[in-house]
Amino acid sequence: MSANNIIYSGLRAEMARRKVLISDLANCLGKGREVTGRRLSVPGRIKLGEAFRIMDTFFPDKDIRDLFAEDLPVKEC
Repeated sequence: MSANNIIYSGLRAEMARRKVLISDLANCLGKGREVTGRRLSVPGRIKLGEAFRIMDTFFPDKDIRDLFAEDLPVKEC
């Protein structure tokens, strides 16, 4: 599973800029690389606490909404 499969384009871009690998995120979360990669590739699979842990560890200067906004069509209310 490559970083290209990550559905969060903001996270994917910051990982590329800072040379952060999926294995780095996996270590941070205490999960395996494959599990972490799969969870980043499916909408809604990353828990809020995990998203904050990733942000605080690797991207503390970024807004969580920018990192973890899903690239899905916006539904009107």
